[in-house]
Amino acid sequence: GCRIPSDASILIVKPEWLDKIFDEDKDMEVRGSPCDSKIGKLIYFCPSGASAVTGTARIVECLGPLSQFLWDELRPRHKVPGPRTYGDKTYAWVLSQVQRMPPKPIKRNASVIWQTGPGGC
Repeated sequence: GCRIPSDASILIVKPEWLDKIFDEDKDMEVRGSPCDSKIGKLIYFCPSGASAVTGTARIVECLGPLSQFLWDELRPRHKVPGPRTYGDKTYAWVLSQVQRMPPKPIKRNASVIWQTGPGGC
């Protein structure tokens, strides 16, 4: 069986950033929208270009939109070089309880950064 809840929130992330989340204490994911509705909830990660979830985390805080000053202060936690990705609409999704897991296949929806449920894995 799949063991991924049908209403699971699955976040699509570039594999190199996922490695930093899993292995290098990257505890913030930066996005162009707030994550207030996800605070306290478990999310699943799927590497972009893949059709499997490879880990989980809990979103514990949503910061933003980030000013340039706050971005400069928080950026070491993001562990990705460059400017505020989304300019004045940059939000930091703070992660906790990060766990890598063996890949679990899912059916991917095309061209999304969020997917609800495993899509009939």
